Amino acid sequence: MSCLNLTHRPTVIFDPANREHRLAVSTFYKTGTWGQIKVNFLLETPYFDLPGMISVKLTRYYLGTEFKRGRK
Repeated sequence: MSCLNLTHRPTVIFDPANREHRLAVSTFYKTGTWGQIKVNFLLETPYFDLPGMISVKLTRYYLGTEFKRGRK
């Protein structure tokens, strides 16, 4: 087995509903690096940069949850 496989982090799709994903992003915002993150997030189309994609997804997630609670 290649030593590169031993240190490779799995690639996952960022899910703002996943607490572990939000915690990873919080760590990135605090440290400015992805080095301590246990996964690689996949950059999806039509986005051009990972932090921008995550910001859009988090905004949509939080706005959606906020306004769901307000409806009765």
